[in-house]
Amino acid sequence: MQTFHFKLPVTTFSSKRIELLNQNNEICGTFRRFFKNFLQKVLCTLPLVDKLFDRKDMRGKLSSSEIAINERSFRENLIKMKWDVKVNDDNSEETLLLEDLSKVSTNQCFLYHKGERAILFKRDVLSRKTVDCFHDTGEVITEIRTKKMVPKTLEFTLNSDTINQVEVAAIFYTICLTYNK
Repeated sequence: MQTFHFKLPVTTFSSKRIELLNQNNEICGTFRRFFKNFLQKVLCTLPLVDKLFDRKDMRGKLSSSEIAINERSFRENLIKMKWDVKVNDDNSEETLLLEDLSKVSTNQCFLYHKGERAILFKRDVLSRKTVDCFHDTGEVITEIRTKKMVPKTLEFTLNSDTINQVEVAAIFYTICLTYNK
């Protein structure tokens, strides 16, 4: 079991690099929001336009692997929000799927298809924690807790080797950006 923590930016349109720290406060990975061009970043800051044109894309880096989370097109996201998650290791590259199962924004639920397993990210807004577990068995992988509200500092303990720490943090940040919380 390893414990990690990170601070989220104050604004949702920030592309600042977020450092993922271990229990010894050493940087073990980074991730950040990614904008394709300057116009996309400007449109993201406008109040009404951001819901239509804002894309929530991420880039992350662990020592030997990289992660890229790209939101699918507007047409594909009309019914259910979906992201392509590309994980590049030293010798392999795989494209995975992250989809939003939420029906109400206060009951946020995302399903991450990793290989043959599906990982469920279920966020409880009232208790300020997110539980990540295997969809089929219910075995808990991580529990993300809010340590501090301003600036929002989060902590989680990783209990499985199925998913790496940068994937957990970047997917959680994608959930935060989707529901602006």
